Amino acid sequence: MPQSIAPTFLQMDFSKVLSGDMILTILVLVFIDIFNTIGTLIGAAANTEMMDEAGNVKNIKGAMMADAVATSVGAMCGTSTVTTFVESSAGIAEGGRTGMTALSTAFFFFLALFLSPLFLLIPSAATTGALVLVGVLMLSSIKDVDLMDISEALPSFITVLTMVLTYNIAEGMALGLISYTLVKVFTGRFNQVSITLYIVSGLLIARYVLQALNVSAGI
Repeated sequence: MPQSIAPTFLQMDFSKVLSGDMILTILVLVFIDIFNTIGTLIGAAANTEMMDEAGNVKNIKGAMMADAVATSVGAMCGTSTVTTFVESSAGIAEGGRTGMTALSTAFFFFLALFLSPLFLLIPSAATTGALVLVGVLMLSSIKDVDLMDISEALPSFITVLTMVLTYNIAEGMALGLISYTLVKVFTGRFNQVSITLYIVSGLLIARYVLQALNVSAGI
């Protein structure tokens, strides 16, 4: 039988929620979760009909809402972080497009609660093959980058390199967006950057500043 969640269920402590350190921590976690989810969704939906012609993820509002609810409920239950995982790309690569795929996955996760010793014997390398294939599919998008234009090629290189070194799609996207904005500005092509991108880049920089403040404060 699965272990009881009674010791952690709804055991929240709000005594320091309005303190400066806690506010910084909350803001950092919000930024991390938002951009990690967006990055994973874009990476998973790349080169599929789940992206529209403008490169936007279709029905992203529903996906973000599902992630937000799962994150909140998971935290209240005292579980480890519930978020969107890049491993979902394996299901998409195999043709999963509808809610039936998610329901099937949820059903087998439920079974795993009662068979956890057996499932723990399965090594993480078991999914390596599918994830490598997904990585190849994601990398194929590089063909759309104008490699002769340094303001396009450099941010793309930074994005890919950061994802590889940090094992994190969100970090790659964050540094890629920041570098794209900065390179465009320093090369005198600031008019090619939208207001939205300036705002997002500013928020991302603020995120790193908040993280640095948290580290310096020993949080």
